[in-house]
Amino acid sequence: MSHFWKTPFLRNTSENQDDHRHVSWLELFSDLAYVVAIAMIAHELTGDNLRHDLMIFVVLFIPVWWAWLGDTFYTNRYNPEDHGHEILTLVQMFGVVGLAIFAHTGLGAGFVGFACSYILIRGILAILSYRVGRHNPAVRGLNYHLGNVTVVGLLFWIGALFVPAPLRFYLVGIGIAIELIGPVFRAMEQQKAHLNVTHMSSRFGFFVIIILGEILAAVVRSVTDAGENVGALVTGGLALVIAFCIWWVYFENDYGPTIIKRFFTSTGRLKRKNVISGYIWVYIHLPLSIGIMALAVGIERVVHLGPKAPVSPDYVLFVSLGVVAALLSMGIMHLSAMSCGDHKKLEHFKMILPFLSGILIVLFAASMDAVTPLALLGAITCICFAQVLGQELIEHRIHKH
Repeated sequence: MSHFWKTPFLRNTSENQDDHRHVSWLELFSDLAYVVAIAMIAHELTGDNLRHDLMIFVVLFIPVWWAWLGDTFYTNRYNPEDHGHEILTLVQMFGVVGLAIFAHTGLGAGFVGFACSYILIRGILAILSYRVGRHNPAVRGLNYHLGNVTVVGLLFWIGALFVPAPLRFYLVGIGIAIELIGPVFRAMEQQKAHLNVTHMSSRFGFFVIIILGEILAAVVRSVTDAGENVGALVTGGLALVIAFCIWWVYFENDYGPTIIKRFFTSTGRLKRKNVISGYIWVYIHLPLSIGIMALAVGIERVVHLGPKAPVSPDYVLFVSLGVVAALLSMGIMHLSAMSCGDHKKLEHFKMILPFLSGILIVLFAASMDAVTPLALLGAITCICFAQVLGQELIEHRIHKH
């Protein structure tokens, strides 16, 4: 049975840091289940009351994102290459699919199914954390703490199963807050559990691509529903350029996966002075993802209207604040990395650009009483393109010096 259930050990140490480690097939398969869950939760944003729907989406999205994050960190740090872990991961996928199934009624009749699915995913992770701590004294305190935090948070979820709304939502909120905040109290001990930086950046990058894919899907649906006319194709094309600009800023301008390398030593050990910055980089992906999803929903509504129809204030809000949330999140990522001290003076100007772009978009949206889809998407496209161009010019100057 040794090949079935191996003793867990730290995968990344000072002597063992695989710079070429790739995401495994099982991780990609698991991420596919999260793609389905995210897509189903996104359907909550298809109603007429967008602001109310956005609140529901955020409440349902946070548990999905947190479940994915926990699995990501575990598989990065410890050896999951045995049949026992593979089976447990596949069992967790039942939970992820359950989140997708019950997402539509997750805050109503489907709450019990949604909550039980989440409890299953996180409960398995708690068991794995305790097992790692039992066999690895160097990270025993950290893993016992993470397991305890997860269990305490899940107790509130379990309690929510037996009480009516709205009390159940308060309990779930407390449980999620405990799980989100709990790891920070052992932040310094995170140094003992080395990370594989290449693998970690790949996982986060893939998740952002999943979210950006919702914009592409929104463009296809809206252009098709609008009859594939020239106007819809033009506004759809502008929406795609906005998505491409966000991709460029995240992946090509050191705002996303590559910037995480600044927080670690060459052996994957988190630098002591960068512990809080590392947490900021990880957690800021939550508003980044929510902003991109809101943008996708706004784009679908706006493109469907046609290029010259008036855009309602709610649609303007979704598109504008979606882009702003994405840009500001990436700006904060860069700001957190600059606290590492390993940067050049020109990077200060590079860091300012997302905040400047966000301000310009907010001012444009606030100053327009009536705006057409063509004007709205055209203006945001110009600002985003200017952001990319400005960062590329600064990057060129940095490398030149």
